[in-house]
Amino acid sequence: MGKIISLAFRLWLRSQTDRLEHLEVKISGKNRQILTGYIPKVALAIEGAIYQGLHFTQGCIIGENIRINLGQVIKGKPLQILEPITARGEILLAERDLQTSLNSPLLATALKDFLFNLVPTQGDNNLEDWQINWQNIEIQPQEIFLTGILTTPDENATPLRLQAGLALLSPSQLRLFPLAIESSFLKQIPEEFHLDLGAEVQLEELNLSTGQIFIKGGIIVNP
Repeated sequence: MGKIISLAFRLWLRSQTDRLEHLEVKISGKNRQILTGYIPKVALAIEGAIYQGLHFTQGCIIGENIRINLGQVIKGKPLQILEPITARGEILLAERDLQTSLNSPLLATALKDFLFNLVPTQGDNNLEDWQINWQNIEIQPQEIFLTGILTTPDENATPLRLQAGLALLSPSQLRLFPLAIESSFLKQIPEEFHLDLGAEVQLEELNLSTGQIFIKGGIIVNP
């Protein structure tokens, strides 16, 4: 039964990603537990994953106390998670993969929202109508650098450079300090910013070294 569920998890994970170069799935639990649709533990080892254009270098993730639609899985239907679960693990993001991800919808939207939260108003302009073409990312020990081109609705463009120290303030908050943004269009940038990741995220470790980011913690995964 564990082999059947392992295969179902493989198919489900591949359906959730754009690409998955390597995947290992280990199911822990007794057959009588699994036959009720309850899986005590699932361990995943992932390499070369792409989710909504965001590239993940590698990761090890463990989910516990998982309930699935076993009856439908046995009939050949796709696996579904029936209740929220807490997934814990470690993820490594290499600079080269983040570079490839810069203009993915997921990361580009997050970066734009973050930037414009720093400067919610800019004269009479609505910053949501401005466009950012991120071009380069560089990761140094506990610091990140981003460069790109900022374009206004009337097609005026200027270079944009963001530099920020990055550290955990709490399990669900990041501290960006010192924070500096160079742009002729954006003014009055704070020197420090606290980014709330939401109650679903509980990070234990965030480490930036030359060329990579290491993240350790947990997140609640909803069905």
